[in-house]
Amino acid sequence: MSFERESCRFCVVATLLLAVSLAPATRAAAPVPQKGGDKTVYAIAVDADSKLVTDLRKDEWAIREDGTDRAIVDLKRATDPLDVVLLIDTSQAASASITDLRAGLQAFAKTLFAGSAPVTMSITDVAGSSVMVAKDQKSADEVDKTLGKTFPDQTQQTVLLEALSEASKKLAKSPTPRRAIVVVNMDGVPEASTLDSPTAIRNILTSGASLWVVTYQNNGTKAMSVQPGAGAFAPSTGQPQGGVGQGNIGGSRDVVLTRVPVGTGGLRAQLSAPSALTDTLTGIASAIVGQYAVTYTRPDGPMPKVVQMGDTRQGVKVIYPSTPIK
Repeated sequence: MSFERESCRFCVVATLLLAVSLAPATRAAAPVPQKGGDKTVYAIAVDADSKLVTDLRKDEWAIREDGTDRAIVDLKRATDPLDVVLLIDTSQAASASITDLRAGLQAFAKTLFAGSAPVTMSITDVAGSSVMVAKDQKSADEVDKTLGKTFPDQTQQTVLLEALSEASKKLAKSPTPRRAIVVVNMDGVPEASTLDSPTAIRNILTSGASLWVVTYQNNGTKAMSVQPGAGAFAPSTGQPQGGVGQGNIGGSRDVVLTRVPVGTGGLRAQLSAPSALTDTLTGIASAIVGQYAVTYTRPDGPMPKVVQMGDTRQGVKVIYPSTPIK
């Protein structure tokens, strides 16, 4: 059974993220008793080639909270309304691949709206500031028009951590529990957010949203990486400095984009060329559309700290949010 082999790895990641996000707290509050009942988690399943697996049965799933097995009472393809915030890196470097970017974004929206669930989408352009250019759109045509007008800014940096925090706060108020933040950003672009990564992580986890990230390079970002003395423009490594010179290359941003998605039921894809944006973003949209709704029973008692989920089918991996829902 892949419960131990795969899902425990994800639960460890999520536990570490939760610890980081709560680091500023002086002391944790005593566990508050929670009313039990049926809880629903949205998850996806993929095979060894990272292709979606859409025919798993209820008896092939397993779920635990804090190491205790829970009874799964229902499994079905998710049809609950989707609330999505799309964050687009529109810094100056996007001009080198704006056609590919627009095509990928429009393919993403087309696939999402073609699913069986109602979709509400908000769109934020992120460069030197984050600007929500469309809010709570429910029309595929209107979203397509907005994405077709995506245009690069003149600034060479982003405030993606701030945009993530704003998106998280918005989705935390959503009437639907099925929520997603989708980020399309360029590797190596400097990050100018004043927000720290633990705060951004805390806000994402609190929102109940899954995080999906597509990070790509184009000729503009590749040219940045070889500028002498321009450590601020070096490709992201997860470290706060580049290989040449000094500066914030987005190390704190990349910690969030690398570590958080899998712990929330999402994924991150990294692309070496913008020509792959359409296929990749279509795949991300298909994964969101293809989520399972897994419903299980939780007894009355303290709020659990960690969820583990797995399956019995050989070669299949389940990707799910490891932070318990209330």
